[in-house]
Amino acid sequence: MPEQITSLRLAIDDLTKTFGARYAQGAAFAARLADVERRVAAGVNPEVTTALQQLRSDALLANPLLDFERLLLVQRDANKLGLPQNWEGNSDLPPNGFNNQIAVLSPVRPSGELRPLFRPEGGRFVGDVDSVNDNFRIAAPIGSFAPNAWGLRDMCGNVWEWTSGDFAPDRKAVRGGSWSERPAQATSSSRLGYRPWQQVYHVGFRIICIDSP
Repeated sequence: MPEQITSLRLAIDDLTKTFGARYAQGAAFAARLADVERRVAAGVNPEVTTALQQLRSDALLANPLLDFERLLLVQRDANKLGLPQNWEGNSDLPPNGFNNQIAVLSPVRPSGELRPLFRPEGGRFVGDVDSVNDNFRIAAPIGSFAPNAWGLRDMCGNVWEWTSGDFAPDRKAVRGGSWSERPAQATSSSRLGYRPWQQVYHVGFRIICIDSP
């Protein structure tokens, strides 16, 4: 339990530092955690365990990034998640035999209602369904959508793009978000960092032609 308390304290401190006033109950959560820690020192019992579990749920679900009404998710049986082993690729997965569906959770809480949205026929792997969101399984073909005000296409979303800028001493910055991120990250200001030699499944590059003088 001390390890759980330490982890939760780090999470509360980070959320308070990162979001400030947006994480309005940060100080109250920290005080509740200190109280639980004192009670643990006197001896662990079911009441203290329940208090820590409730505090963890309250503190983590108060993350401002979770402030939305509905969550679209994929639900599968725990004994068949459709995830390849380390030595396998997605092509090694069977195409069917899955009990899975796309569902909507609302509100975004453990007590929220899970409403089925789509269940593929024949036990098909839901990741192979074409008709989800923009009708592309992963990345969309280049130029599938209208250009921006400057006539440029695919500047945000689809795949992150390598840039010449540094994200960290040993990492280059990628920008623009990708198909695997939430819509809020599909902006030119969104940044991640990867080592230049790293091959990343949702990162690409843009070819720029410069007229010679």
